[in-house]
Amino acid sequence: MVITLILEYQQVIVLLLKKQIDIVKPKVIVTLGYYPLLLLLIVFGFKIEENLQKTLAKSTVILAEDYIIIPLYHSVAQIKREMQLEMYSKIWDYI
Repeated sequence: MVITLILEYQQVIVLLLKKQIDIVKPKVIVTLGYYPLLLLLIVFGFKIEENLQKTLAKSTVILAEDYIIIPLYHSVAQIKREMQLEMYSKIWDYI
């Protein structure tokens, strides 16, 4: 359902998100889950793996234009608490 909506309204979503990011100019963009990361992939054109687990195994930080993107599992993901806290602690390296 989410993928269908993103594909259907992709141009509008991409333009609006890119405009918002350009206005705010965040140092770091944190994505909670695969779908927000997938949307940023469309906006910035970087490459990721076919799922979040493989993407995180390859790289925990993505550089896109002037932005640092930190992909994370969603807070309700079924992963160990220690792993989740370790991932969240990476945010402090960049702010």
